[in-house]
Amino acid sequence: MKFLWSSHPFRKDKAREIILNSLKNNFLFEKLTSSELSIIEGLVHVRKYSVGEDVFRQHQPGAGMYIIASGKVCIEVEKNLIDPKTNVQKKKIELLATLSDGDFFGESALVGGDLIRSTTARVIESALLIGFFKPDMLELIKDRPTIGAKICYKLAQIIGKRLEEASEELLKQRLR
Repeated sequence: MKFLWSSHPFRKDKAREIILNSLKNNFLFEKLTSSELSIIEGLVHVRKYSVGEDVFRQHQPGAGMYIIASGKVCIEVEKNLIDPKTNVQKKKIELLATLSDGDFFGESALVGGDLIRSTTARVIESALLIGFFKPDMLELIKDRPTIGAKICYKLAQIIGKRLEEASEELLKQRLR
C-alpha cells in the first residue's frame, strides 16, 4: 500500500495549507479574512533555498520581503574596517540575527523608493521561503484597496517598531 502514497494526490493542497498558515500567522497578514488570505496566497512566490544560498545581498536593490515557512536564515552586515596600525582595509561580517520558522525579513523593500539592501540574508538551514514583492503589493493596493490598506497599516507598525529598536540601540552605543 505504500506505493499509493508515493505520488501523493493531495500534495498541492498541503503546499497551499503551508502557505496559508504561514501568511495567517504572520504579523503583516494576521488581520486578513480567509478570502483575503486566499488572494494574497495567489500573489506570493514560494521557493526552496539550499544551505549557503543568499536570499539577497547587501547593496543590492530590494524587491520585497520574505516569510520563513521552514528553515533558518541569518541576517549579516558586511563592514569595511581600516586597521589603524597597517592602514589596510579589512572586511568584517557581523551576524545581526538568526531567523527561523514564522520569522520574516526585508519588509522595508515594500515601501522604499529605490531601496538598497543594508544586509545580506543567507540560508543556514534548508529553507522554504514565501516572497511578497513590491509590484504585487502595488497591484494589490490598486485592485483591492481595502486589503492593501490593512497590509500598509501593519507594515507601518512593523517599520515603526524596527525604527524604535534601532534608535534604542544607537542610544545604547553612544552611552558606552
